[in-house]
Amino acid sequence: MKQVLDNILNKKIVAILRGLEYEQNFRVMDSLVEAGITNFEVTLNTKGALAIIEEAAKRYEKSAFIGAGTVKNSEDALQAIDAGAQFLISPNLSEACIKTALQKDILIAPGVFSPTEIVKAYELGCEIVKLFPAVALGSEYIRQLKGPLDDIKIMAVGGMDLSNMEAYMRSGVNAFGLGACLIKAEFISEGRYDLLKLHFQDYVRLVG
Repeated sequence: MKQVLDNILNKKIVAILRGLEYEQNFRVMDSLVEAGITNFEVTLNTKGALAIIEEAAKRYEKSAFIGAGTVKNSEDALQAIDAGAQFLISPNLSEACIKTALQKDILIAPGVFSPTEIVKAYELGCEIVKLFPAVALGSEYIRQLKGPLDDIKIMAVGGMDLSNMEAYMRSGVNAFGLGACLIKAEFISEGRYDLLKLHFQDYVRLVG
């Protein structure tokens, strides 16, 4: 668990893959690794998500960490872990989901919105939380949170992109979950993985 958390905090980016065709996931993951992004979240509402996670865990065993997203309950958590997920990301704060993950020694970042939810997740044993939707709260909200809650790691998810991430980093965000802004659908549909890799590198430079 520590190795996964350290990599997320070091690389600062979790790439969110949602709704891609089966083989597209691996072409995108190849480009992510080449660009230096090594934390992948496959959302469970993607067709064939568990099979994608299982295959990715094998293909990228030595080069990346594979997680599951949109993990909403204990059943989701167990299925994702059994498929090979090394970390879990939730849109909500589910005590059952957190308990299941921690019993399996799997890192989980539950979705939180308020100081109460953040502290509750921390008290339940979570070492990082997913602040979602972060763009609706703003970077100043996070700066204020980090006053009394500076010991809790925050991953900002929802509306993050090259235009606002720097402000969120200055406010104390420890990592970002990036979906559509990072995984550009037009590049994928056109098969322009060369452009996709260059796009990834812009994000790597920003957080570096």
